[in-house]
Amino acid sequence: MDYLKDVIINDSLGIAEELERQMQLVVDHYHCEWRDALSDKDKLKRFRTFVNDARPDPNIRTVAERDQVRPAANLPEAGSLAGPQAWTELCAQTDLVEKSGVVAWCEGNQVALFYVPATQVEPACVYALDNHDPFSHANIIGRGLIGEIKGQRVVASPLYKQHFRLEDGQCLEDASVRLRTWDARLVDGKVQIRVRAGQGTPELTPA
Repeated sequence: MDYLKDVIINDSLGIAEELERQMQLVVDHYHCEWRDALSDKDKLKRFRTFVNDARPDPNIRTVAERDQVRPAANLPEAGSLAGPQAWTELCAQTDLVEKSGVVAWCEGNQVALFYVPATQVEPACVYALDNHDPFSHANIIGRGLIGEIKGQRVVASPLYKQHFRLEDGQCLEDASVRLRTWDARLVDGKVQIRVRAGQGTPELTPA
């Protein structure tokens, strides 16, 4: 009993001291991820619906249910104009996020822009794809993660994880589905896009 009292009251084994040390280590290294986001200009860019327009996403709707408001089901993308035929300035290069995506508004189209910075062997480039995910019917492609599969640059849809090639919008899991794409380039610190030659109406609703 004396030994137990010595351990608990006097901390003879140093357990309490070790726990205090570990807790202090947690406190000393704690940081708020929300505060980090609010102080990081690149992270803040992801909280804007469109980098070049203040309007909200028109596909986000609400419905009343049991005296409350809930999000409505997403709708398939309605037909829209193809976009600018000539090179058209969309936003500044500083609006882009390296190795990530943002979304811009262009003539009724939501354009997901993915920026790959320059390397020792390749210049910087930007890809422009339709922001509408044909599987979930949500405008979320610009929020997806980019990477490579078998040497092909792709973006993964945030919801159902289908992969779309950045070069031409082709879905790797379903050959019948392809996102609309635009030619894109960087000129004097500006992002420009135009309709891609031979680009037809995008595949909107997969089987």
